[in-house]
Amino acid sequence: MEQVRKILITSVFILSASLLFRTIFLLWNSFLPDFSTRYDSAVLLFHKVNPYLSFKSFTPENYSPSFLLLLYPLIQLPFTLASKIWLLIITSCFFLSLFVLYKIKPISSFKLAIITFFAIVSFPFKFTLGMGQTNLILLLLICLFTYEIIKGKYLLAGIFLSLSIAIKLIPLLFVPYLFINRNIKTLTFSLLSLLVFLLIPFFLLRRDINIYYFNQVFLPLIKNPAGGVYYNQSITGFFSRLSLDANLLNITRIVIVCFSLWTIFKKKMGYFSAISLLIIVILLVNNFAWQHHLILLIVPFYFLITRKKYLQSLISYSFVFFNIKNAAIYSQNLLGNIFLSHGFIGTLILWLIFVWNLKKSEVK
Repeated sequence: MEQVRKILITSVFILSASLLFRTIFLLWNSFLPDFSTRYDSAVLLFHKVNPYLSFKSFTPENYSPSFLLLLYPLIQLPFTLASKIWLLIITSCFFLSLFVLYKIKPISSFKLAIITFFAIVSFPFKFTLGMGQTNLILLLLICLFTYEIIKGKYLLAGIFLSLSIAIKLIPLLFVPYLFINRNIKTLTFSLLSLLVFLLIPFFLLRRDINIYYFNQVFLPLIKNPAGGVYYNQSITGFFSRLSLDANLLNITRIVIVCFSLWTIFKKKMGYFSAISLLIIVILLVNNFAWQHHLILLIVPFYFLITRKKYLQSLISYSFVFFNIKNAAIYSQNLLGNIFLSHGFIGTLILWLIFVWNLKKSEVK
């Protein structure tokens, strides 16, 4: 029986490696649209040109000057070579994230193989690689933040959290959680580190570029919802597709956030379970949650596997992992628009598992 188990585990790992190799092979000479935007913007930035005005890339730039500064080594290389290195970097971040999660809470080789397989075949993972997105770097930083805060290494936890916020605003909800949880050390280190990361561009770049980013990019990014475009799988996309009232949307978002925080403290959740729940909440209530953002759900999925919530995880995953190619076909009626919100529904199911299905004994 043990021999059969080893063969099965090996087979799943080989299959996962083969599928991943195929994905990377197909992307090896591709354009990586989002990375091309970051690359072009970083080049402009280091030539003292405002990348938020002078863009000629796939999409307008919305990443902070702090993050673009980190790309300095890559823009010394030709774009084709830089994109290949970037693809290897973000792929490595995926495996490092799984390693850190394993260090937080070890699971069997078979479970680890299954999680790896389901992640690699999912559309959010392929979408992240295909676009050259930063989500796998963000995933790694969140995992490192979780690991260090559990180990009581508050300085490192604060640095990893601030780095993740400097890349994307998604982890901002962790800040009020730390305050309410009275983890003043991590909160202090994270805010100080974030202040340093944000001030560096003021000393290295033109001040007007930083001011323009804050006023014309950062603030609108927080205020303006992305609407009902299919790739937006947050609650704002769901409400927009169903033409529901905006006031009801805001009330629902507040209820989700408050009820989640109340659940965290009522159930006395540990850091791993609390951070897992907050990742879900962030993806639910954000102004936008593109499908590639859903790769961050690896953290709560991993947590549920450690708590043997296999069926519940599979039900949620079944809504999250796929993509609809001809979305316009389904947008003509109510049921079709609900179907187009499959990622939101899967994330919502995951949220319900954490707030309703997890017992106090399962949340540490």
